[in-house]
Amino acid sequence: MTSDTKARVLARMQADPGHHRHGTLSGYSVGCRCEPCRQAGSEYRRAWRRRRLYEALQSDPAHPKHGTTGGYNAGCRCEQCLAAERGGHRRGTLLSVLQADPNHPKHGTPSGYDAGCRCEPCRQAGSQREREYLEVRLADLQADPNHPAHGKTSSYKAGCRCEKCREASKNMRARYRARLYEALKADPAHPRHGTYTGYQAGCRCARCFEAGNKQRARVRERLLEALLEDPDHPRHGTLNGYEAGCPCDRCRRAGSEYRRAWRQRSRRGSRRAP
Repeated sequence: MTSDTKARVLARMQADPGHHRHGTLSGYSVGCRCEPCRQAGSEYRRAWRRRRLYEALQSDPAHPKHGTTGGYNAGCRCEQCLAAERGGHRRGTLLSVLQADPNHPKHGTPSGYDAGCRCEPCRQAGSQREREYLEVRLADLQADPNHPAHGKTSSYKAGCRCEKCREASKNMRARYRARLYEALKADPAHPRHGTYTGYQAGCRCARCFEAGNKQRARVRERLLEALLEDPDHPRHGTLNGYEAGCPCDRCRRAGSEYRRAWRQRSRRGSRRAP
């Protein structure tokens, strides 16, 4: 469906609350955001995520979602996921016990993290399990250039930097920023206003612009400290080093060369002007 066709269908849907496309994925895809269409889009995304998770669980016996109710809900019926489903009703009880008893032996275990506890030991246990899984996943990816997981954002997260995984991560970030930008435009009270994330998404309101300036200032301060401590830092002799405030001769030359080139471009541009 072309963009013009989508625009025409969307206009008809907005003019007719009883249009047959309301409450369908097709209606959501053309841009309708009424409640039935939003629900249809959400249901589709949930089903898509479950399919993706099911495929990952079937292909990877060491996947961290094995042994969780999420794995069971995705369709996995391995012994671990079956046991998680049978014991899932006890997780709420375990969480309440953990919250009431800071010295409970389940603190600092993956079970405590899966129950929903986010104390520091449980966070560390969850992170450690995730790191171990990612290490195994990365070893598999590096050993097999044709691994079916290449080209997925989860593989990039595991540490694979092949061209396909880089492209998948880049596309994912672009989609996220585009969605965030639309949300920021539509909602002046959005919590991401006034953050560097909002600035990166493209918002240039006064709060996001200030957040961008502050972040760049922090980056330059850290870079300047590193440059002053390390005479062999690779940023010496670059424009970035000069802009960070490094006073060494190499960074000064880089700044001078940049200004000289900028003046030459400006003169050529003025000569071309009528």
